[in-house]
Amino acid sequence: MDNSFQHIEEFLTNPKFRNWVIRRDSESEHYWKEWLALHPERKPMFLAAEKVLLNMIPDIGDWEERRKNLLEERISKSIHVRSSRNREESEKQRPSFRISHILTAFLLLVSVAVALTKLEILPLENAESTQQENSDHFITKSTPSGQKSKVHLSDGSIVTLNAATEIKYKEGFGTTHRDIYLSGEAFFEIAKRDSLSFNVFVDDIVTTAVGTSFNINSYDRNSVVVQLATGKVNVSSASTKNSLPLVPGEQVLFSNQQLLKTNFDLKKSFLWKDGILLFEKTPLTQVIRELERWYGTDIHLSGLSGKDPLISGRFENDYLTNVLETISFSIPLTYRIEEKNIYVHLQHR
Repeated sequence: MDNSFQHIEEFLTNPKFRNWVIRRDSESEHYWKEWLALHPERKPMFLAAEKVLLNMIPDIGDWEERRKNLLEERISKSIHVRSSRNREESEKQRPSFRISHILTAFLLLVSVAVALTKLEILPLENAESTQQENSDHFITKSTPSGQKSKVHLSDGSIVTLNAATEIKYKEGFGTTHRDIYLSGEAFFEIAKRDSLSFNVFVDDIVTTAVGTSFNINSYDRNSVVVQLATGKVNVSSASTKNSLPLVPGEQVLFSNQQLLKTNFDLKKSFLWKDGILLFEKTPLTQVIRELERWYGTDIHLSGLSGKDPLISGRFENDYLTNVLETISFSIPLTYRIEEKNIYVHLQHR
């Protein structure tokens, strides 16, 4: 039974200890229980080291084995690089070894924790929408990049706002009118009012409903998509004077000043409301734009030449680094993170 653990950094640099924190397998559990029974006086140090690693690595239990291995490699590399530097410095300053040892250990913990925290970027769920009132007597509710929110309207309707989305409506909503103006993407669950239809405006596209639920994606104003989940809606264009009714499972695409009706998969749509990103043969540049909105960060893509690679994958409330790592398994992609900026480079095979 190892008796060499005298300082907290010795736990952090020990592969067996890190393996126990990350994987919690029965063999490691048994080993450390025996060790604690033999060294009860070191339990506070043991628990402190465990807490440091757990704070670096949220939601470990939900990670698949490959993610755990990648994380173990990252921690090992970060810690051992710094440890080798610390040993070199301590050899030069042996008289003050005890003080410098403690100081460098503290700096090690801080630097590794900060580095890993910067790498693990998660979307923020269920944030409060921002509300404001402008000079035209519009009430505006919005969410920034990296956040989603639900808005409960006075008529009983509920609107779920995706990241970087804004809705606005004039005073008297629910009594004299039910008109909403949308920029971004939102899912609408409409309370039925026979006397007042519910109208969503995106430029000159109007989606009209009485009691139903539907999704509108208008991030790209040149390609607006209306998808019906339940009930009935009518989608019209003021400029073309065309109008198309929809039933559940049908969608309207407005592009090049034309309305086009097609079918879509109800099971795969609206997943963003549950924190799920789904890409199915999606161009990389479009994936990058979606990740920027989803995680509230700026992603700079370089190395793209010729045909845009197609990406497929499903990610549920996942870290941005996990998404990028998974994508890199299918295409030759590397990335680095600097604060809120992600630099992605597409290599050529």
